Amino acid sequence: QLLQSSDNKASLLYWTIVGMYMVPGNENAIQTFVDTAVFDMRSQKMLFRAPGINQLTDTSTAVSVTNVLREKSTEGFELAVNDMITNL
Repeated sequence: QLLQSSDNKASLLYWTIVGMYMVPGNENAIQTFVDTAVFDMRSQKMLFRAPGINQLTDTSTAVSVTNVLREKSTEGFELAVNDMITNL
């Protein structure tokens, strides 16, 4: 799972009266990849595999960026596992 957070143009407002609590100036991207592979131990060959992929984006305030990334991380993992189950 890859988590990225970067400032967008609204982050310039952090230094104004509005402040860090009100302006969603962080862009957050979460990419999740899970994979299942089944091998035959006798022949040592892979029988099948099923990947699960998910990408989420969201904005947050500077103060709540950690909480948003944690919530979206969990959501992204659940969605990637559901995608993997579908591919099975």
